[in-house]
Amino acid sequence: MDNFIGKRLGKVQIEALVGRGGIAEVYLGTHTTLERKVAVKVLRNINQENADALDRFNREARAIAKLRHPNIVQVHDFDTVDNDPYLVMEYIGGPSLSKYLYALHQKNGRLPLPHVARLVRGIASALQYAHSNGVIHRDVKPGNILLTSPSTPITVGKPLPDDFEPVLTDFGLVRFLDAKRQTTVGQVYGTPAYMSPEQARGEATDGRSDVYSLGIVLYEMLAGDIPFDGESTVSILLKQVKDPPPPIPGLSPPIQNVLDRALAKDAKDRFQTAMEFANAFSAAMEMKSEAATIQFDELPAILPPLEKDPPAKPQRSWLRVALLAMIAVAFGGFFLMNGIPSSLPEESTPTPTVPSLSAADTLLPATPTSTQTAVLPSGPIGILRFENGNALADRVSLITEAMPAPPAGSQYEIWLIDADARLSLGFFAPDANGKGKLTFTDPDGANLVSRYDQFEITIEPDSNMETESSGLIAYSFTLPEKGLMHMRYLLSSFSETPDENALAQGLYTNVKQIAGLAKEIQSAFESGDQAAVEQKAEFALNLLVGADSSDYKDWNEDGQVEPRVSYGLLLNGSNFGYIQAVL
Repeated sequence: MDNFIGKRLGKVQIEALVGRGGIAEVYLGTHTTLERKVAVKVLRNINQENADALDRFNREARAIAKLRHPNIVQVHDFDTVDNDPYLVMEYIGGPSLSKYLYALHQKNGRLPLPHVARLVRGIASALQYAHSNGVIHRDVKPGNILLTSPSTPITVGKPLPDDFEPVLTDFGLVRFLDAKRQTTVGQVYGTPAYMSPEQARGEATDGRSDVYSLGIVLYEMLAGDIPFDGESTVSILLKQVKDPPPPIPGLSPPIQNVLDRALAKDAKDRFQTAMEFANAFSAAMEMKSEAATIQFDELPAILPPLEKDPPAKPQRSWLRVALLAMIAVAFGGFFLMNGIPSSLPEESTPTPTVPSLSAADTLLPATPTSTQTAVLPSGPIGILRFENGNALADRVSLITEAMPAPPAGSQYEIWLIDADARLSLGFFAPDANGKGKLTFTDPDGANLVSRYDQFEITIEPDSNMETESSGLIAYSFTLPEKGLMHMRYLLSSFSETPDENALAQGLYTNVKQIAGLAKEIQSAFESGDQAAVEQKAEFALNLLVGADSSDYKDWNEDGQVEPRVSYGLLLNGSNFGYIQAVL
């Protein structure tokens, strides 16, 4: 069939080719009856490879055309031309999420978490609606999510407007687009990197398969990369079926837990509906935690019973050593992490030494000519606590126990400061007893410990709407340089660790990996897969001892040392190991 540009296809005047793939072309045109721009997707040579494909196309297209949802691309019409089926669809002028994320991740950027939540909720709402109408997507991925906004054209490389909407396209098309590539063993529909385990096995799918794929999209938005990649389609599918997704460094435990459940290998362990997933993610983001500065999940003892009859193949003595070591890490790591203090100690809070504020100071100059200093009463008034909100150390709370009220007609404003910028945490109003709490979470998930080194409380007029400080300082404290350096090693970044992750985050990630490996070893042990037991035990043992240890090696003699990089939990060579470094 010739190119359609300049020709008429049904009621559509074709104007331009938008995109071309292996078995489909997308054109931009004008629907002469509706008098609007539309997209036309022409599917090539479907019937020549599969005699049932056209019948399947008609059934699927009819079901898709009935869907009416703001986050689903509307299908206006469908037909065939020269035995090639085509769809006439709503035209969305914005880019795909795939193109937008690619440009963003090339610059090491990430979507702001509020935008991530908006996108997850929009796509989950679309999937929930489709599932309730008996339609499964089967190919949820960034390439099938279009971005649009009623107020501002969306441009790759520029921030998304707050009113953007994600729109899901290609519902059900994968079932007949991939028809000519199916095998007699089982029908596998979808894109391997976003495919659920049951899809990868060629088994029946339902709405929970779409939940898994949306979980992969969420993982990619948060981590900047997909969790499973490989040199071949088969290797990716095997990882989808067997491997747990790597934990995302810096991600708060509540969000990580939501992600882990969405990506559960067994569909019954996932969120059972798309909106249940979206609601759990929103709740994890909004959770106002009173927990520790560094939060960790309890690590259960989940190791295979060594007294159980082993498989027929002989076990190596080093394997038992690795399993026993993992027991020690699971218990020791739990007690160590629960021993981390919940906040900065009160004695680190300095007391000001300048004269106290008098009632005469309630009248503030409109434009102070120099920085003026007032002060809170001598003695500790509260604590400043850095916490994990949606990312590592992106939340800070001021908690007071004896904060006097500000002078009449004024209010307190709380600031974090560095050499180049001031960040307002908001206005603060203690109660009649001087107690109060102000919590600020960075909207972009920025690590506050890594940037700011000074804390300040200023006195502002009640009517102050300015973004600049009045200059009247009630309290100011600069964190000691050496103490801040070690605090940043713990909570922000340490140059000696892989990827320069924070020490506390590395400790959490490694212990969680070992706990996950213990589950996998148990499963492999019970199924008699000796090779998998040995490979995963090697991985765990090398995580424990670290790359500079003489015990870091190819324990199962398969020609590869796993993992390739390990800072270690224990002292190894020049590396302290995460446990000693955190202590």
